[in-house]
Amino acid sequence: MKNLFMLLCLWVPLGLSAAQALPENVYFRAMADEMQRTKKQLRVKGAVKPFFTVYRLTQTEETGVSSVFGVPGQRLAPTSNLSAQVYMYAGDAQNNSSGFLDAHAYSFPSLVKQVSAVPVSYEGIRRVLWKLTDLAYVQASGLYDKKMDYKRRKGLHSQVPDFSFAPQAAYAEEASGLPPLDFSAYQTWADELSAAAKKYPYIEQFSVQFSFQQKTSYFLDSLGDFYQISRPNDQLILTLVLRTQKGYREGLKERIALSRQETPDPAAWTKTVQELLQQAQQLYTAGEAEPYVGPVLLRPAAAAKFFDYLFATEVSHTKSWLSDDSFLEKQFAGGKFKDKLGMRVISALFDVYDRPQLRSYKSRPLTAFMPVDDEGVPAQELQLVKGGKLIALPQARGVSQKGQKSNGRARMFIEWPRADVTNLFFVPKQALSAEAMEEKLLARCRELDLPYCYILPSWQLPMDVTQIEREVPSEIIFAERVYTQDGRKETVHGLKFDALSTRSLRDITAAGDDAQAFAMGSWGERNISVVAPSVLVEEMELVPTERKPAQKPFVPMPR
Repeated sequence: MKNLFMLLCLWVPLGLSAAQALPENVYFRAMADEMQRTKKQLRVKGAVKPFFTVYRLTQTEETGVSSVFGVPGQRLAPTSNLSAQVYMYAGDAQNNSSGFLDAHAYSFPSLVKQVSAVPVSYEGIRRVLWKLTDLAYVQASGLYDKKMDYKRRKGLHSQVPDFSFAPQAAYAEEASGLPPLDFSAYQTWADELSAAAKKYPYIEQFSVQFSFQQKTSYFLDSLGDFYQISRPNDQLILTLVLRTQKGYREGLKERIALSRQETPDPAAWTKTVQELLQQAQQLYTAGEAEPYVGPVLLRPAAAAKFFDYLFATEVSHTKSWLSDDSFLEKQFAGGKFKDKLGMRVISALFDVYDRPQLRSYKSRPLTAFMPVDDEGVPAQELQLVKGGKLIALPQARGVSQKGQKSNGRARMFIEWPRADVTNLFFVPKQALSAEAMEEKLLARCRELDLPYCYILPSWQLPMDVTQIEREVPSEIIFAERVYTQDGRKETVHGLKFDALSTRSLRDITAAGDDAQAFAMGSWGERNISVVAPSVLVEEMELVPTERKPAQKPFVPMPR
């Protein structure tokens, strides 16, 4: 059982009382001492002062085993790496360098984003932090000058401060590393699981990987806020590539979170592999899609992706970032829901909660556990939606409206924190069984006199011919076509959403009782979990993709 402590008090500068609460380890000793030196000595005559500084250290341990068609892959030897990150705001609470992108500098890798292979010693950590702090100040002071010039040229005189103060936060839990692992047992399981695909001649690749990772983050800011969080990330990763009867090269990928609180379950893994192979069989013989407009039933895996794509991204990034480049300013203008407080943004069937302090749901790990955010603010449960209406938004220290305060939702985005969600729960007011959901789908299709309708079991992203996942959220690989008269089902290949918009969130007419948790990932450090049930959407437009069959290999694959 981890030893936890949580300290919340009124905001005070980093001093003796805060320093006494810091965990006793080399990471915080080095960060605290270098932070004190930065606060006292980092001054440049005639230049803007540093206002808010953050030090982050991340210790990453990882290892794993893999197998392809029953043949062991190269084992990833256990590795350990310490990385450091420094970010800084220059100016003051009303006006500082945060939330501004320099078009010239943005096209180049940041000098201060991260340094890996930091020596794990007091002296080594301090030297790295000292160097990064110097570079961070150069960047922050330059951004401040450009931001102030930009605001003068644009005539911007906002009364909303760039930085809101909050109660001081401190959170620490025992820093744990990777547990002892029986590599021979996991290798045997990987070999047995991957060998199951050898009998399918149309499967060109099937790899099974057990990946084990432990990340421990150490955070300290110039106000005295800190956290020490240890996050496991163990996964079973299944990657399958096949060539369909019509010559299309497709890929399926499954990531199954592994819990360290439960004993290994080879039987459950075998069942998952068999289900994936069954999907591959259905995809191999699938017919080609035709244009469709009508009701669509999304199973939990597809619904989670649906909510992530249409809701999570639009409710986040609630303050627009400024830039001297019009393209960048448009790209970082913020989510569509930032100006829709009090409006209905989703079906009245749903309440939506953001729960950063939960680690798991139905034994599935939640990836965004975050008791303290990346600006040192306590993160508490937040109800975003009540009866379909948006009643709250995630806020970082740089709030979007006067009088607002941060609610602890600053998460790293590229180089600096930005308001984002964590573990999203979509809770229906009325939930139906899986059978009732299908009956409701078919009944509605009969009312519309449709010969068939669609069920999306998942929302798999397509993979290109080089086996690299392509982020094309509008595309799906396959769907189940359900015929209205007799309920007969067949798999259809190659579909994409046409004109997919947030309107679909308001078109949800029913929800299931089968909520599950799914991890969502994206670029940067954005990792969230979505807990979602099946949903029935009144109307969606599906059209065939424009992809062409891949060229056949000149020589059949060896077996």
